[in-house]
Amino acid sequence: MSILLVKNAQIVNDDAIFVADILIEDGIIQNVAPNLEAPEGAEVLDAAGKLALPAGIDVYTQVTDSSVDDLSTGCKSAIAGGTGTIVEVVRPRGAESVVSAVKRVKNQLEKSGISCHVALSVAITDFCEQEMSELVKNEGINSFVLDGVSLTDDKLLELFEHVKRLGALIRVVPENKSIVAMLEKKMLKLGVTGPEGFPQSRPESLEADRVSGVCVLGNLASCPISIVQVSSADSLAAIEKARASGALAHAEIASAAVTADGSALFSQDLRFASAHLTDVPLRRGAPDRMIGALSTQPLVVCTSGHRPVNSATRVAAKDFAIAQKGSTGAEERMAVVWERAVRSGRIDAMRFVAVTSTNAAKMFNMYPKKGRIAVGADADLVIWDASGKRVLESSRAQSSQENSMYDGLTVHSVVTATIVGGKIAYQNGEVREAPVAGGFLRLSPNSPYLFSMVGQRDKFANVERVEREASSQQQKPQQNGHHKNSGDFDRNRTKVMESSIDFGGSAANRPRNPPGGRTTGFW
Repeated sequence: MSILLVKNAQIVNDDAIFVADILIEDGIIQNVAPNLEAPEGAEVLDAAGKLALPAGIDVYTQVTDSSVDDLSTGCKSAIAGGTGTIVEVVRPRGAESVVSAVKRVKNQLEKSGISCHVALSVAITDFCEQEMSELVKNEGINSFVLDGVSLTDDKLLELFEHVKRLGALIRVVPENKSIVAMLEKKMLKLGVTGPEGFPQSRPESLEADRVSGVCVLGNLASCPISIVQVSSADSLAAIEKARASGALAHAEIASAAVTADGSALFSQDLRFASAHLTDVPLRRGAPDRMIGALSTQPLVVCTSGHRPVNSATRVAAKDFAIAQKGSTGAEERMAVVWERAVRSGRIDAMRFVAVTSTNAAKMFNMYPKKGRIAVGADADLVIWDASGKRVLESSRAQSSQENSMYDGLTVHSVVTATIVGGKIAYQNGEVREAPVAGGFLRLSPNSPYLFSMVGQRDKFANVERVEREASSQQQKPQQNGHHKNSGDFDRNRTKVMESSIDFGGSAANRPRNPPGGRTTGFW
């Protein structure tokens, strides 16, 4: 039996802060209370002066697409940053089916030394109805990423209806790939070949238009959707407008967009500018807007989009269109949100837990087993030192990427320890090599935090039906432009008009000469 006792921690959930000890046995939290005695053989971790938070949940990583890292390295990056669970996006390769792609990644998970929990979300570009059903029913998948909307609106609406029936979450990458390809050619023709061409070939208005369109169709289908890697103020505005109209739309904020505003892409230092070529364009003025969304929107989450690339190859690319896009983020995500949002006073520690862990657990149907420190929950937590200070550097990070957009950023927080499945996976700057309780995490469909409202909508559809009695005799056509009863209407018109007006008494009692003078025809 594995026993761990965390002593003297200030526990922070998304709705409470209190001081207590945490007793963990066999990967499950057994007790949360002050002054607990350590059972015989228990490992004791003193957290005095530090915070105990639910371990982070990063729902958008792409390490299987990385040119320099693998799943093992990606998981080490996650736990070094305080994250205990990642949701890796699986993309089919070539003619590979989505089912085959999932099985390929599952095999990698079994063969690799995985130090955190790994769930899967599957990227699709077409409506593959049977395979999607199989993934949800048999493979533990409860979300799909629509990467580049190439479907017609009618097919897209049909897809949303199908995903809703499956109880899965549809996640949309809001890039109009066909128009972006044209704009990239335009930039290159104008001689713009450097990283500055990346955001200029992807106007915010184009992205917001795509967000608005999918939100309208999602609302028609009563299908919950989320927009991934949001980095644009216009896209956020489109999501908020859609929610005000009743759409079940949610934002997944890119941690890169919380950190930087894209001005570095216009730097004369090509190496520095290229490090900011993330998989989504960074926008000027966006970080403040992103933090505002983290502080106010329900079920908003912050994701890393973790996909390290070969820095030298990217710098050597002849233009921005073919340069590799991506960055680290799994290790830096929680630290930059704390620095930009908590330390600046925009959100409190409880909201920090919500946007880095609890909301994700609710959306992906992991809650309350994950995303909360409570009796019966999985023992995934991070010991967080809010009094620490450090400078982020790629040379000291777990990823193999040579330089990152986060390099040189000073943050005032340190991960003292990350606990996964009741075992210490990372402590004092070192990844423990002993086996930990990580591995593939099956996810069930129909999260109540997404689909309880869907059931109500289907039950009380906002439609009207008029019951009409069948006419015994077909109405005869009008003659000479007059209704057959127009004479009767004219004769009764005065009476109808008079009876329609009530001045507070019968006609016999009305004054013939009201105040102000002689009565008129109106009176």
